[in-house]
Amino acid sequence: MKGIKSMQVKEVMTSDLITVSENTLMQEVDVLFRDNNFHHLPVVQENTMELRGIISVVDVSLLKDWGTRLNLEASLKTNEKLFSSLLAGDVMKKQPVCVSPETSIDECVELFEDNVYHAIPVIEDEILIGLITTYDLIRLAYR
Repeated sequence: MKGIKSMQVKEVMTSDLITVSENTLMQEVDVLFRDNNFHHLPVVQENTMELRGIISVVDVSLLKDWGTRLNLEASLKTNEKLFSSLLAGDVMKKQPVCVSPETSIDECVELFEDNVYHAIPVIEDEILIGLITTYDLIRLAYR
């Protein structure tokens, strides 16, 4: 059996992804994070799956009014106005670091250790085919 470090990203990555386009309202992005159990949302070119950027749940949380945690009516209204006027393209991190399906797990671990990433898009010929996250690596380590 080969070691974890020599495994390739394609053996571990999450490929069943929900994505949005740059023109998706942040209201919809917020709902997607709230209704699904993930922390990163790739932004792709409509119809081509070409990666344009990535949004994290932390990015969304940082946009929200401070009173959101207390469910203050004024804060919720502020968020509604803001999120109905912003697009995913306004918020996404452009040109995220990416890896290929053949990248080794060892290389991904180095990227995670050297940076503040928790998810790295996996692309092939500029097309998004998956996402590798720190959660994928934790699951791998405990298999």
